[in-house]
Parts: sequence; structure tokens; C-alpha cells
Amino acid sequence: MSSFERLEIFMQYRKDGVFTTGDLMRGKLMVSLKRGLKLLGIEVKFRGRGQAEWKEGEGSDQRCMYETEEYFNDSMVLFGKGPSGEAIAQECEYLGTGQNVFEFRYQLPTNIPPSFEGSHGFVRYWVKAKIHGPWGLLDQTGKVEFGIERPYDLNAVPGADEPVEDEDACIMCKSCFGGGGSVYATFRADRRGYIPGDTIVFNADISNGSDSPIESTKITFYQLTTYGYSPLDSNTSEKRKIAELSRGRLEPGEEDEWKNSKLPLPNPLPVSSLPGCPFIDIDYILELKTYSPDADVELRIPLVILIGNIPLKSVASKENTRRDLTNLYMEPMPVPIMRQPTALSAIMSVRAAPIVALAPMTTEMEDMFSENKLVRSDSALSMRRSKGNRFKLVRILSMVDEEIECQADVRVDTRTSYRSGDINNKIDSTSVQEEYEETVVEVEDSL
Repeated sequence: MSSFERLEIFMQYRKDGVFTTGDLMRGKLMVSLKRGLKLLGIEVKFRGRGQAEWKEGEGSDQRCMYETEEYFNDSMVLFGKGPSGEAIAQECEYLGTGQNVFEFRYQLPTNIPPSFEGSHGFVRYWVKAKIHGPWGLLDQTGKVEFGIERPYDLNAVPGADEPVEDEDACIMCKSCFGGGGSVYATFRADRRGYIPGDTIVFNADISNGSDSPIESTKITFYQLTTYGYSPLDSNTSEKRKIAELSRGRLEPGEEDEWKNSKLPLPNPLPVSSLPGCPFIDIDYILELKTYSPDADVELRIPLVILIGNIPLKSVASKENTRRDLTNLYMEPMPVPIMRQPTALSAIMSVRAAPIVALAPMTTEMEDMFSENKLVRSDSALSMRRSKGNRFKLVRILSMVDEEIECQADVRVDTRTSYRSGDINNKIDSTSVQEEYEETVVEVEDSL
């Protein structure tokens, strides 16, 4: 019965299960044993490899090509001494029962291509654990594949932030197709460079000036992968549709317009050209296609699109500005805070910010009068004491330079009210006390 219970590799990914070229890769190897064993050693192997097959030439001159490329092939001993030819018992070390965890690190090269999987080739990276016993490699091995992405900066590509456009026309011959006229189309994308997850904004105009109807109009985004050192000599390629939009029938004499239409891109996508791999090339095409079944004619307008993983700074700046403006207009305005100051001087301060406040209640007002902070007639004070009225003064002061614009609303008791109205004229800080005394006198008259 085998002594191994579990053999597993755990990777500490940077993000989304992938590493970036030049990263310091970290991981752990866990070996669980039902009983202790004598082992020569435990090692992990780090390997990166690319492979492709393709055909070149025509007819009898056609030949099949095959190519492989090693990007790295390194090993690291985690326990014991590792393989060293014929082992003897004295060279083995004892690994105890239970869980045994070994940490490892590996520095990834910077000039390797990103991961890729295709029908005629691939670029793969993996780490594999091997356990060596006294009599050779044991059956228990563990292997984990991991992805690698390579930085592709669209800002370093000339023209990546500029619009790309093209136009074409198809003239139909009456003698060939039983009809005449032409189909004319223009096609434009807002820029050439995108990253996975972006949205392509495009415009298209189709004019059917022929005698045959257009069955459909399609906007297709697809990936074109070519295998071989020279795309011109290779006969092996694959075309994969990634996204598509379509519209229906367009009768003779009619026109159709795609205005600021949007085509979202999936995430992830391999970057254009697959840098670092000389025998696999990737292109992305945004294509407008119309089809006339009566004439059996297609009109195609392809636009070459670049896919990177570092976005354009100009586009990112526009998106941030648009997002800031959206937040500015959508955020609710703050609700004014109604609070009650403890002294009228807090309201009358010339340097203070504009506030909305309630005047002090009766007891606080009397304290201010007793401290000679305010002056008014004894008759008014005795009148208010005798009647026991509770007095509120609401004053909104707006400070502009050394001036105050105020509005007063005075209410006395629940039976009698007086409203002074809006005071639109501006007064300085020295006239606030005089205005207050006049207001008090008016209140007394109304009472």
C-alpha cells in the first residue's frame, strides 16, 4: 500500500491566476504521508515551452513544418539531495508522517512570451514536483500549469489612439448577376488600440444603390492566428469569432447608419502579435460585411485592431474626467444643519461662514441682557417676564467681504405673530445691534 496520502502544489498568484513576466513566483508544496519514508530528495521543476506546426508551399512543393522553443527549464531541490545517479541508502533522508510543507520561489524571466492555446500551437508554463526514492523516481508526482502575461503598452505604439477608417464599393454587372448598380459603405472605429474589457465605438454607413437587396449587415470582431515564421509563406491559420452585431434586410435604394454603436470586448484576450514567440502571430480584425444573395456578392471592410494590456493614457484621462463629472451632478447636495448657538455674537461674527440658526431662548436672552451684551428698555423686559412669552428669532446671515445680508423672521407666542419680511439691503456689522433694537420695539408694539 502506498505511503502517500496527498501531494499538491499551491501557487500564490499576483492576480486572476496569472503571473507577469519578471515576477517573483511563490508557492508551496504539501506532501502528506500515512507513514514515514526514506527519500533521496524532493524537487520542483519550472518549465516554459512553445510549440507549433504548420504547412508551407503549394501542391507538390507543400511541406509540413514543426518547431519547439524552450523558454526556461530549471529545477530546485526542496528536501534531501535530489537525483544524483545511483543512490545508496546512506544518502537518503527520513520524511516524517503527516503533512510536510515546503516553500519555494522562482524568478520569472522578462523576455518570455505570454501564455497561449491554439489548435496548431501553444505557449505553456508549469511547475512539477518530483519525489525521488532510493530506487528511482516514485510514482507520485504533482503538476500545476500557470498563466503568464507580458506587458503590451499601447502608448508605445504609434497611432494606437487615432481613429481608423476605410471605405469600399461593390459594382454589380447586369450581364453577370441580372442586376446593376453598386453597394457603397464606409466604416470607422474611434481608435485602433484597446485592452480586454473595453468597448469599441464605431460608425458605419451602407448605401444600397444596386437592384438587389442586401440580406444582412454584420459587424464582426475576430482573432486571426497564423503559425509559422513568415505569415506570407504559411498556409496554416485559424479564425475565431469573438463578438458580432448584425442587422436585417436592406432593400434597393435604402440606406442604413450605425451611429456610435458599441461592441464590448471580452476579458481576457491574448495581446496582439504574441511578442516573444517567433512562430505564432495574432491579429485582431473588426470587419463590416454585407451580403447580397441574389447577386451572391459580399462587401467586406476590415479594420486592424490592436489589443494590449496597458491602456492608453489619453483614453484613461477622458474616462476619469467623465466619471468625475457624472459623480458631481449625481451626488445629492448636503442638507443644511440647523443648530442653536449659545450667544448672539456667534451669529454677528463678520468672519464667520453663512449659517442658518435659531436665536437663544428666553433664559439665554435674559443672561445676555444681564451681562450688558444687549441693551433694551426695562419695560419691554418686564412685559416679556410678566406675560411669560417664549421668544424665537430666526436670522439668516450671509457674509460678503465686510458686509452682512440678513433676513429676519420673528414669532411671538402662538397667538400673535409678526413677520418683518426680507431685508434685501446690505448693512455693515455695526448696524446689526441697532436693527435688533428696532425689531424688539416693533415686537412690543405688536404685543
